[in-house]
Amino acid sequence: MGMVVDFRTLQNDVLSFAKESGVLKGIADPAVKHEFLLWMYMLGLIKRRTPIDVEVFVEDHKTEFLDWFLFVHEHRDGKTIGQIYAEKNRLDDVREEAAEIKEGVGLFLVEIEGVDTDGLKVLDLTSGEKLFVRDKTLPSQAKLGEGLLTILYPYAGEYYISGGKATRVEIGEMAKAKRKIGFIEEFENMVNEFIDHSEKKGISEKTLRKRYEALSLFTEFLSEEPITNINEIKLSHIRKFMKWSKRALPYYGITTREEHLAALKKFFRYLHEKGYSTADVIGRHIL
Repeated sequence: MGMVVDFRTLQNDVLSFAKESGVLKGIADPAVKHEFLLWMYMLGLIKRRTPIDVEVFVEDHKTEFLDWFLFVHEHRDGKTIGQIYAEKNRLDDVREEAAEIKEGVGLFLVEIEGVDTDGLKVLDLTSGEKLFVRDKTLPSQAKLGEGLLTILYPYAGEYYISGGKATRVEIGEMAKAKRKIGFIEEFENMVNEFIDHSEKKGISEKTLRKRYEALSLFTEFLSEEPITNINEIKLSHIRKFMKWSKRALPYYGITTREEHLAALKKFFRYLHEKGYSTADVIGRHIL
């Protein structure tokens, strides 16, 4: 498929279109700014229950905000401004790529495996895929084995850094991140196995949902803790999680919290019985 323009040119063209057509005025809409904050939160770039001044945050992330407004935010009929621009100008190749941008954009932690004059060969630690990040400034600063934490936009088989901003991650920190990612993947597999086991035992749909909800929350909690092995989880972590969930989800009532705790008890007992962990973490303790 022959691309009409490269991504940086497309950004400028779509921005010009947005200015000329008047749709760029929508970027000042408070509802749009709040939608951007929600998106950044979903990416993990805003901590739960952190006080945010919307205007200050948007100003500090104005390049990322503009990229999002043009290529992620649905402006009309479920389409982004980038998609609308491509359709109006009958750029079929670009229209397809613009649709894929919205689906593939995200926060990536990548390890630098190769340096070219026009970009970096990287490994996405989450998916295990090898990617090419096109960028003219990073190659002169990059070191093999280091990492980058950044929002990447996919386009024509390559990736582009949103706003040109990337946080560098030192080699030692990358080793920790790899262990952490591996542990979370292992933990999620244990959760899925436990849910399958519960389903085969004839557990009700309602209880299954509560168990999955509780364990999904616990996985989110673990991702923020310095834990990289199932046997590092202690009773103190369960207590900390119960306090964390109360702060994070204040609208959950006592009944739901009791159901979550019951789910955790069943889960950790299952792990111990299967030999995945050396101890029944909760046992008969009363939290």
